[in-house]
Amino acid sequence: MILQCLQRRRVEEQLQRKEYHLKSGRATTIETFSTFGPKQDQWLPIIDEEPCQPFSCRADFEFAELAHNAALNKDHTDELLRLIWRITEGHAKLTFKSHRDVSLAWDRAASQMTPFEKHTITARHKREDLTFDVYTRPLWDWALDLLQDPLLAPHFPWTADCWWNVQSSLPENGVPFAFILYADKMHLNTDGLGSGWMVGWLPIVPEYSKEDGKLSYVNLKQVVWNDGFLKLLETIILYAKTGYAHLCSDDARSCVELWKKDKAAGEEALKKRGLRPVMNVFWQILNSNPHKMISQDHLHVYHIGEWGKHLFGELKRHSAALGRSAEKKIDDQFAAFTRWRNLNHFDRVTNITYSNESTIQAGKAEVLVFQTHLEDYIAIIEETDPDATKNWNFPKMHASKHIFDDIITKGAACNFSTRPNKKQHGPIKRWYLRQTNHKDIANQILVLDHKSFVAEFIRSRIEFCDEEQHKLTLSREELEDNDTDDEPFKAHLHLSLPLRTLTSLAQVEEDNRSNCAFDHFRKKLATFLNHFLPSHNIPLPDGIRWLKLSAHDQVHEHHYLKVHYESAATWKMATDYLRCSPSFHGHKRCDCALIRTQDKDGHDKNIFVKLLFVFKLTVGNHTLDLALVLPVDASPHRRLLDRDLQLT
Repeated sequence: MILQCLQRRRVEEQLQRKEYHLKSGRATTIETFSTFGPKQDQWLPIIDEEPCQPFSCRADFEFAELAHNAALNKDHTDELLRLIWRITEGHAKLTFKSHRDVSLAWDRAASQMTPFEKHTITARHKREDLTFDVYTRPLWDWALDLLQDPLLAPHFPWTADCWWNVQSSLPENGVPFAFILYADKMHLNTDGLGSGWMVGWLPIVPEYSKEDGKLSYVNLKQVVWNDGFLKLLETIILYAKTGYAHLCSDDARSCVELWKKDKAAGEEALKKRGLRPVMNVFWQILNSNPHKMISQDHLHVYHIGEWGKHLFGELKRHSAALGRSAEKKIDDQFAAFTRWRNLNHFDRVTNITYSNESTIQAGKAEVLVFQTHLEDYIAIIEETDPDATKNWNFPKMHASKHIFDDIITKGAACNFSTRPNKKQHGPIKRWYLRQTNHKDIANQILVLDHKSFVAEFIRSRIEFCDEEQHKLTLSREELEDNDTDDEPFKAHLHLSLPLRTLTSLAQVEEDNRSNCAFDHFRKKLATFLNHFLPSHNIPLPDGIRWLKLSAHDQVHEHHYLKVHYESAATWKMATDYLRCSPSFHGHKRCDCALIRTQDKDGHDKNIFVKLLFVFKLTVGNHTLDLALVLPVDASPHRRLLDRDLQLT
């Protein structure tokens, strides 16, 4: 009986009932498994002789797909395509066949430069030894790598009074060799690791809520930082000559020694100087004074320091107290600010978190004026807002007093700015996200950083070789033109491609009728040409004595202008990019320029102007590059508010 039931169930399971929707018009079917199953794979084959359409060929699609998956940007894609075509056309040879081949080549190349070394430091806290990993390039060995590179030798800095004084103190034939060390913090994961071209990777002591603000834990962070930095400086210490070690004016070392003997008295002395009871690692380098070498960094002190975290915060606090209308007015004024190249433009800010001797003296005077205004502001706040807790006594505010002394002793502020090093953060983050397994990231990132360092070293040699080879192909005259910086150049203006269609003068006036500068544009242009052409020995067409322009005469409009000029600041050729466009990235763009013109008495003068219309006009056999500009040299009426704000 049981066998019969099992057999019946087996037969039932082999039947397949298929019901269709009523509106399909198809009847229900019942099929056995043997007839239903094979039908499922009996589909008509799809015939497509060009499955990669709309790509021209399969290789094009596979390249585009690879570039997309690898997130290559425009420059990387163009460079990879140029390399592929050089190989295809036989101008270059590629021997790599796998990722392993590439890795082995990097390993061979890495030996050309000093690699990172791993150190372990130990710090004691609450009777427990804590260990931290530190990675450094032996600083002196790395310096020798750079010194032995003939391409870098002409570019080591030597500047200002400080270098002069250092070299004066050295023996005959001695020269100063400076390291500009910059430490910054960047969070890649929950632990956080430091970054800094990198010469060291310092640990960050974890933040624990139970230890937050405790003096012993704050001191632990100082100890770890100094002990870690010591590993970076060890090879430099070995080469520092013995001699008199100059102490800073507040005798910081003696305060630390006092703290060791009497913690209460030492703590009080250290607190007055904003110090911690930790021996400064730089004290171990003889004949050095780290306090004198600390320089004003306008990026951290001003942009994201004194302004970003303090003054701007106060501005937003007061504008919020005045109400939404005040905040909107500030945002509108920022949005109306003129756009130009390499300037970040903000449409709103209230919701954002972010030289010669006379010039030096004027700058020092302005610092004193600022200090006076700040003291007045603090006094007003103390009287009107007793609940305000803002403390303006912090290092970045004090650092402003030394900015012009730093310029005198160390040269232009760009010499000690940390802005160039900020660019290192981007590659480190990309390596972390794309090329690590997010575990033991320090070792992986430092290997990638070393590859980048070696790649730049090799790339500089390749580019130098290419440049020298290119010079061999130039004629003597072309070579002189390329290598001479002080030769006067004739045509220093370059207009972009014009708009595709010509525009009549009548249409120009019609398109700009809301701008009074274009009133009677055709007549003004004719008057200008009748004076300009004869004064530059350009004859008027057909022997006429007075040129008249008709409404149907046409011009070619341009939206982009490049100006090549000799920079008075760097003594090098530089290029300025000027735009005059009704819509550049969705906004009207009319840049300003400094031009040479003549006053009413015929004397040369330089004035600032705003570009309104850039165009080409053909007169007879001559094509002229012209621009309608708005002079901004008029002196406005000096308002009392502008005077108080020192805007005029």
